Amino acid sequence: MIRLLLCCLVLTSSLYSFDVQNARDIINEIGSDAYAGRRPGHPGGIKTEDYLAAKLQEYGLKPAGRNGFMQEVPMLVTREESAALTLMNHELGKIPLVQGADFSVVTNSGSGSFMANVVIAGMGYNRPDKGRDDYGDLDCQNRIVVILRDFPDSPYSFQEDHSRGRTLAWAKEKGAAAVIWYDRSIPVQGAAILEQDYDPNLPMFYIGDQVLSLLLDGSGYSLKTYKSELKKQPIPIDTGYEMWVSVRTRKLSNVSARNVVGIVYGNDPVLKNEVVVVGAHMDHVGENAKGVIFNGADDNASGTGLLSELARNIASGPALKRSVMFIHFTGE
Repeated sequence: MIRLLLCCLVLTSSLYSFDVQNARDIINEIGSDAYAGRRPGHPGGIKTEDYLAAKLQEYGLKPAGRNGFMQEVPMLVTREESAALTLMNHELGKIPLVQGADFSVVTNSGSGSFMANVVIAGMGYNRPDKGRDDYGDLDCQNRIVVILRDFPDSPYSFQEDHSRGRTLAWAKEKGAAAVIWYDRSIPVQGAAILEQDYDPNLPMFYIGDQVLSLLLDGSGYSLKTYKSELKKQPIPIDTGYEMWVSVRTRKLSNVSARNVVGIVYGNDPVLKNEVVVVGAHMDHVGENAKGVIFNGADDNASGTGLLSELARNIASGPALKRSVMFIHFTGE
């Protein structure tokens, strides 16, 4: 949608003037450390909402939220306070893993500190009705379950089989004490568990290539061969390794996030009742327990800056027949 409107503005440059520097200034502003990664419900997220609402007001848009420019969005909000993962009995010795490089904590992870054996449950599917059971006879009770998600050409439905919530539910049914996902070469930052899937006593992490490769040592598989063979058939693995898990998160009460919504009304008596909605998500993943800020300049301060400048263009240019609503979304 943003690309379409941008093309229209380029084609009608005599009517509109797109200020690249203004868009860049907004990107630089909300992508700075002062906004602490713009996590919804956290101070940096609230500061971002206020800043963007003030911009829409400055540009002459009319408020279109439930409370001025703001639209309250109830959601689960947690704070990551500490995290550690250590591979205890590898042939290389005890290997403390580095948060941010080797692992990350899933947003809205539960808390816990314990040592447990590690098992790898392939794609994490439990769909014998579809001819796939990645668990087989694997004993997952009170163990750390590792699940791979790096399969874009999987024949199984993402929503039914491959979402974090679905694979989490299967792992919990099997008795998992903690769940670790692998998705890509470096650990995913900020992937969230929805409120209905939240378990305050279940730690959840992401790992990258290095950690999964270590866990596969002694299995007869490399990272490459395991991923390749896993596409053909389930390969559950009891790694024989133990891992120390420690994470503490805190559920925040009486907090929520807000969409920022403004509108430019059309001038046609009939068509003004038709609304073109343009949106981009303003939030990012905030900071981890080590205080490292993930600024999210590309994801999605860039889209937010562009959306803001489009709003300024439309509001200051010739009136359109239809109304145009601009929404800075929270919670992606």
